Amino acid sequence: MNTIKYLSGILQAETTAPGPLELWIAMTDRKNQPEHWALILRHPGSETCTRLHMENGYPPSSYTHLFEDNKQFDSWGLPIKEKIATISRSDEQEILNAASAVPPQRCQRYVVSVLARLETTGKCLVPQGTARRYEEMVQMGVFEGPVMSVTDETWEEMVEDLGHYQAARALLAIQGWLRPLKDSGKDGKADGGEVCKGGSGK
Repeated sequence: MNTIKYLSGILQAETTAPGPLELWIAMTDRKNQPEHWALILRHPGSETCTRLHMENGYPPSSYTHLFEDNKQFDSWGLPIKEKIATISRSDEQEILNAASAVPPQRCQRYVVSVLARLETTGKCLVPQGTARRYEEMVQMGVFEGPVMSVTDETWEEMVEDLGHYQAARALLAIQGWLRPLKDSGKDGKADGGEVCKGGSGK
């Protein structure tokens, strides 16, 4: 898929609407695994927005850009938000170009990389120091540690043995985010583990 063309298509309503755009960062608040981060574009006061973020990551080599239009701004799934900047409509494409240019990777590092690019290229639409501030908040990914590094091959073996759901839960338990799982069978969802307060990776 041509990412820039895709973005232009989904943001057609935004580009024809009057007034400035706001750039936000949004995060989950789930605490039982590393948080998901996204960038958001919306018109001030609008109930809908466009999300610029990453999809998948199980295994880590499967990350892809995910740009979604007409999403609810006040979403329960991304309750933590902070406005980064207000931009003119004419600068919108610079945001989209930066979001498209940064290679697929973990969502938190992706967001930081896009912000860093916006600080240093073009019109420098993001205040200096923004990327560094969020970089200090980046959590270790579940495939990275802290207990063990998990390769694509190891992950595929876990999925073959446990099924995708239980493999994902087992990985979170290994890395300290969940208490160890009880065996409920391949792809079973009973006894899914409990959140370890202050879990590893924060």
